[in-house]
Amino acid sequence: MNFLCASNHIGLRFFKDPTYSYFPPENAFQPDNFAHLDYTEILTDSVGWTRIETTFTAEDNYNWLAIGNFFTDESTSTLLMNETGTCWSAYYIENVCVALDPADCDYLLSSLSIPSEPLIQIYPNPVYDLITIRSDQPIARVEVVDCMGRIVAIEEHCGQTTLRLSISNLNKGVYVLIVFSNDSFTTHKILKQ
Repeated sequence: MNFLCASNHIGLRFFKDPTYSYFPPENAFQPDNFAHLDYTEILTDSVGWTRIETTFTAEDNYNWLAIGNFFTDESTSTLLMNETGTCWSAYYIENVCVALDPADCDYLLSSLSIPSEPLIQIYPNPVYDLITIRSDQPIARVEVVDCMGRIVAIEEHCGQTTLRLSISNLNKGVYVLIVFSNDSFTTHKILKQ
C-alpha cells in the first residue's frame, strides 16, 4: 500500500451487468454503503500483507467484481499519515479467488509451501543517488514504485545477491522498493532526498 492516509471499508462487491462508465454520474459504482466483503478496520499496514477472507453465497448471477470502497465519505473513517494535510491512498490487492466451492480457493495460501522470506539489507536510507540492496538469496528483480502505484524504475539481475541501483532521476519523496527473490518478494519504504 502507498498512502498519505489510510481508510476503512476496503471491500469487494459483485455486480450483475452494471452500466459502468469512467465518468460520473453514469458510474455504476457510486457509494451506497454496501459491499459483499467489507474490511471495517482502518487498514494502515504499509509493509506487510493483511489477509481478508470470507465466504459469500451469491443471490444472483453476478458477472462483474469490483474492489474498493463503496461507502460514502460520511461513512468512511480515515487516518491522516503525513504532515502535508493531503489524503489519498492506494492499496495493493493479490490472490482474489471467486469459485463455486470455497475449497477451490485453498491453493492460494493454505496448500502452497510458502518460501522463506529473504533477508534484505537496503542502505543508505534516506538515499540521494545510489541505493545498495543485499540479499541472502539471489535477486531476480527490483521495482521502485511511486506514491501513485506506478513502477518508476525496474532492474533485473539474475542470480546476484548484491546490487546498486541508481535513483538519481527520481523526484524527492517516498517510494516502495520491491525486491523479488526466487518465488517471494519483500517491500521496503525508501526516502529519496
